[in-house]
Amino acid sequence: MKISIMEITPDLAAEFLKQNTANRAIRRRAVVQYADDLRRGNWKLTHQGVAISPSGRLLDGQHRLSAIVEAGIAAQMVVALDVSEDAYLVMDRGKPRLLSDALNTDRRIVDPCAYICRLHGSGSVEPHYAEEVLSECGNAILEVVAACGHAAKGRTSAPIKAAVALLLMEWHRGGYKTYILDQWRAFVLSDFDDMSPSVKAFYRQIVDDPQQSGDRRSQNDRAARAWVAFNPERQNIGKILIRDIEKHLGEMRAVWRPSWSKSP
Repeated sequence: MKISIMEITPDLAAEFLKQNTANRAIRRRAVVQYADDLRRGNWKLTHQGVAISPSGRLLDGQHRLSAIVEAGIAAQMVVALDVSEDAYLVMDRGKPRLLSDALNTDRRIVDPCAYICRLHGSGSVEPHYAEEVLSECGNAILEVVAACGHAAKGRTSAPIKAAVALLLMEWHRGGYKTYILDQWRAFVLSDFDDMSPSVKAFYRQIVDDPQQSGDRRSQNDRAARAWVAFNPERQNIGKILIRDIEKHLGEMRAVWRPSWSKSP
């Protein structure tokens, strides 16, 4: 193989892609994410790049090349020429790197950060997106985990922890912070005597539906209910009804917005 670092222009990327004859289907989300990285200046040169066989067939790199074409921005990339056709059979078979691996941080903290990324419109949670959330919201999430780090089925999911952490950021003055953390601890430990009426109502909803789907809609619903339940101003409500979920999600987004936010 002949390996070098090349400046891949949109025209050169398009030429390489003409020989993309037997690759897996393009994942549109990956192309959009790479193109967005290029536009924002977040593209980094790594060991990963383009692989081309002796016949000129493109074996690896179709998403990166497609992003360069879409963004219309040149980028440096490692290019390997004369790669054996047989090598295609063993490419991209490694274990994917988890977001917690990339950030070298406990998943109990990273997973709520990832939810906050999605809350702000990030379809694919890239490490540099999550890193900004971790920098600004990580201390609040850490306080939630430190207050009660036990796992409780259905009750300690990332959307719920994210909502509680954002409430801590919103209500950080006076005794509100203590109230929220005390309620979180009671909620996780099933300590009914110390739960407010609103948290008891939320607890009953979670217990009735512990296997709620993990899709985006369900995650947002659970986060919105937690946002209402743990809010000090709403502690005396006996039933949590979510009539306008976007209203509550908007309140959560307003606590803090990342620089790359795609949400309204």
